[in-house]
Amino acid sequence: MAAVLMEIGEYRRAIPFWEQAIQLDDVKDPIDTAHMLARVGECYNRSGLKDHATIPLRAAVKIFRKHPEDPRLSAVLTTLGNALRKSAPAEAESCYREAADWHVGRGQFLSATPAWGNLGILCSEQGRYAEALEYLENVRKIREQSPGIPTPAIAITLNNIANCYRRMGKFEEAFLAVSRAIDLVQDKAGSELASAYGTRGLIFLDQGKDTEAVEWLRRANEHHQTLPSPNLDIIADDLKREIAALQRLGRADELNEAEARLASVHAAMKAVPQVNRDLSALDGPMQCAVFVELNIGIRERSRDGKREDVQLGKRLSEVLEIKNLEDKDIGWYAGHLTMPESSTMIFYGADAEKLFRVLEPTLASEPICAGARITIRQT
Repeated sequence: MAAVLMEIGEYRRAIPFWEQAIQLDDVKDPIDTAHMLARVGECYNRSGLKDHATIPLRAAVKIFRKHPEDPRLSAVLTTLGNALRKSAPAEAESCYREAADWHVGRGQFLSATPAWGNLGILCSEQGRYAEALEYLENVRKIREQSPGIPTPAIAITLNNIANCYRRMGKFEEAFLAVSRAIDLVQDKAGSELASAYGTRGLIFLDQGKDTEAVEWLRRANEHHQTLPSPNLDIIADDLKREIAALQRLGRADELNEAEARLASVHAAMKAVPQVNRDLSALDGPMQCAVFVELNIGIRERSRDGKREDVQLGKRLSEVLEIKNLEDKDIGWYAGHLTMPESSTMIFYGADAEKLFRVLEPTLASEPICAGARITIRQT
C-alpha cells in the first residue's frame, strides 16, 4: 500500500503504512528494514518534514554501509543529504560526494547527476558560485546529451542554475534559465513547475520588485497545492518571502491572509509526530548477498518498453521459493533497482556461494545476462 501511494505521489499518506510495516516486520532482517526505513525517510523528505526524515535515513545508511555494493546505498545517501542540507550542510556535502563517487567508480555518470546537482545547490547556497555552476552545468550537459531523459529532469537543473545566478545578482541569466525550465514543464503539472514559478518570484523579490514577486510566489503556492502531497517546507519558505513583500507593500489584508496560511502550514508540520523506534535488533549479523548487475537501464527500457529484467527477477524468485522448500536457508529476491545505465537484481541469504549456485543455471541461460557483473558477498 505504501509503495503504491508513493507511485502516485501521495507521500504523506504513505508514511503511516511504511511505519506500520516497519513495526510489524517479524523477520527484522536488517537489509529489509533498511529498505523500508529509506522509503519512509524519502516520504518525510518529499513532504517537507526534514527533521522527521533524518532519523530513519541515518539508520538506513548505517545498515546499507555494511553492504556497500547494494545500489540503494547511493540513493539513500542523496536523500539524507537533502534532509540535512539546511541543518547540517557539511554532513550533507559528505553524503552527496559519497553518493556521486559510488556511481563514478562504476562509470555511471548519468546516475551521478542527482548527487552532483545537489552539490551544486549546496555550493550555491553557501556562496561558492564557481563550484556550483561547474556542478550544475555538468549535470545539464550530461542530461541534455542523454537520450530518453525526461524533460522534468532537465528543467530541475535549469531551475537550480537560475537560483545560482539569482544569488549572484545576475538576474538576466537567471530569468533565461528559469524561463527555459518553465517552457519544458508547462504542460507537465508537476512539482518542477511549481518550483520554477517560485524561483521566478524570488528573482523579482531580489530585484526589489515586490508586486511581481507576490504574483509569482502565489502562483507557485497555488500549483503546490494541486499536488497530491505538497512539500510543506517549500510552501512555508515561499510564504515567508511573500509576507515580507506584502509588509513592504503595505497590503495589510493580504498580509493577514498570508500569515494565517503560514500558521496553518506550520500546524500541519507539527501535527506529524516523530517516531522513536527500537532498532537494536538490527545490530546483529548481516545476511550474505548476491548482486546481479545487468546492462539494461532506464534508457534501454524506454526505447522498446520491455521489462525483461523484471520478468527475470520474478522467475528467479520462483526458483528460490522452490529451493527454499527443500532448504529454507537458501535465500530470497530482495527486488531490483534500475538506473540509467544498468539494472541490479538483489538477492540475500545465509550463504552467498550457495545462493549463487542456485541462481547460476537460470542466469547462464538468459541472453540479457550476457556481460552481467556478479558480486558475491559473504559476511
